[in-house]
Order: sequence, then C-alpha cells, then structure tokens
Amino acid sequence: MADLTTSLIVLATVYDREITRQLDRTAKTFSILPKRTANAAKANYGIDTGGITAATYAEGANVGTATSDSQTALSLSLANYEAPFALTDKVMAAAAVNGVTGNIDQFARQMIGAASACAKQINGDLFDGTAVGSTEAMIGLETWIDNSNTVGGIDRSSATYWQSYVATDAVTLTKNILYTDLAEISNLGGLRPNLAICNPLVFAQIEALYDSNIQYIADFSSITGSPVLGGGAVPTIIVNGCAFIEDADGYVDTTNNDGTIYYLNTDHIWIEVLPERMQVPGFDTLQVPAMQGATQMTSFDAGFAYKAVGRTAHAKKAVVSNMLQLCIDKPNAFGKRSNISLALS
Repeated sequence: MADLTTSLIVLATVYDREITRQLDRTAKTFSILPKRTANAAKANYGIDTGGITAATYAEGANVGTATSDSQTALSLSLANYEAPFALTDKVMAAAAVNGVTGNIDQFARQMIGAASACAKQINGDLFDGTAVGSTEAMIGLETWIDNSNTVGGIDRSSATYWQSYVATDAVTLTKNILYTDLAEISNLGGLRPNLAICNPLVFAQIEALYDSNIQYIADFSSITGSPVLGGGAVPTIIVNGCAFIEDADGYVDTTNNDGTIYYLNTDHIWIEVLPERMQVPGFDTLQVPAMQGATQMTSFDAGFAYKAVGRTAHAKKAVVSNMLQLCIDKPNAFGKRSNISLALS
C-alpha cells in the first residue's frame, strides 16, 4: 500500500498540469479563489469588530478617551471530502499488455477523474454548503453572505459588522441594478466588490445588457492577487471594476426561472486547506508552495492528497481527498442578489 501511495503521488506530480486543467474546467470558483494553508485542524482567525473612534479637538485641550479595536476569534471546522476509485486486477492485467505504461495510464486516468469529481463536489458546496460547524461539509456562499443568520458563533441580527448586502426582490436585470448593488455594498462595507459569480443563465442576462466588446478573457491571478489552478482565464465582463464570471454550479432555479449573483471581495475571502505533506524521496519540490510569485498552483497546494487504501478482493483501491473550509473575514464587503428573472424559452 505504501508503494502504491508513493506511485500515486509521483503520478499526481507528473500529471499535475492535466489535473489542474480538469479542476479549472469543472470547478471554476474553487480554482480561482485564494488559498491559504491551515495551521491546525480548524480554520482559526480573528475578526476586527472596531472600537477606536476619531473626533475633532480644541487647541490645547486634553486628549480624549482612548479606546482599542476589538477582535472576535473564529474557529471553523474543516470540511472533509473524498473521491475513492478502484482498478480491478483484470483491468490492470489488460492494461499491462501494452507494457508498464498501460498500467500507468490507467491509474492516471482514474486519478484525474477522481480529483475532478472531488473538486466538483467542493465547488458545488462553495455555493450552497450549509453545514455550519460540521466537520463534513463546507460553509457555502449562500450561508456566508447573509444579514440575519449565525456563522462562526456571531449572530448577524445584532452584529452589524457581520451583515452582508442582500437583495431578494424579484427583478429583471438592468445596468442600473448592477450599479446599485455595487454601490450599496461599497456603502455598507467601505469596499467595492471585485468579483461577481453567477450561473451561466444569469451571466447571459448580463451579457445582453452590454456590447460584446466589453467582454474579454481575464487572467484571474492578477484579479485575485494570488495563484490559481489551471489557466485561470475565463470569459469576463467588467462592470465598474467588478469582474463578472459564470460558474455552472452557481445557483439557478429553472422551475421558477430565477438565479443569483454573488458579489465577492477577494481580499477578504479564501479557502483554507490542510495539505497532507506526504513527501517522496527524490521529489523535493513535490509540494513547494506556489505563493512565491507564481501565477498557478499545483493540486497539492490546493489541498489534494492521493493515497492507497488497500484492496477489496481483486481490486486495488485509492482515494483523492481534501480537507478545507471557505473563510470570509469581512462579510459587509460582500453581497448577493437573488430572484433574478431568467429569459428561458
């Protein structure tokens, strides 16, 4: 089993370019959001809740009352994801007819497929994961971007600094609605969103509002300021400094013909990952962090691990896994607009 695990890690290194391309295709939001490495079994960070005040003063007067900014500590459980796969002895024997490379190709194909399936599940939960505090699921954007629920032990009904901009009125998109959303979020949190994500059916509504010459392929390593998986370049519409992109996992209800736009600020959102540092002798650069000026990261940097898990009768089993959590430290710089009418025939 140890030898198979070593082989899988080596294969993942050799095929990492193809793995990251698959992740980029199947898990767009997961691919482009910034990643940070966890330093514990949970995502732990502090939230600045304010406290210091400013005022005018009279010449010669005593200094006013000094106060300090306060912080609230958050500790979020990491979600656990896996995609197991197996190869039967018969499949391996048939592949070996073509030599050693036949078995390598079989393992590589299954491993790439498992990594893609794992990322696809994670990407979906980035939008609608609701298991707050669970050790098994993601806290998704639908839960994070709100103004009345409780996340990280902070009750938004009373903590205004933890409230996001939420628009739920049924609308047909107009340019003015997009401009207003961006302005409202800027007024609420003092920062304008630089990334907005929606389902392709919603993206089509935005496309229809603008001349095609404002759409282009954007390099998201420059937009997010951090490395991305895969190519990181996607069709984009820039509206007042905010890059609108599509993701097939974005919320859409084809029964009621409505969808949602999520407005993000990439300086205040990240995916915290806990990589399994399984080093292989002779592969010293196997898991070198990509946070040193590179524009692309490896699947290892994104938290993926490749392990053998034994046999079941006449089949070898392995798994691609990831331990991670979506984190936001300034929800009032985020927003969402739901109930967007879709022009579906």
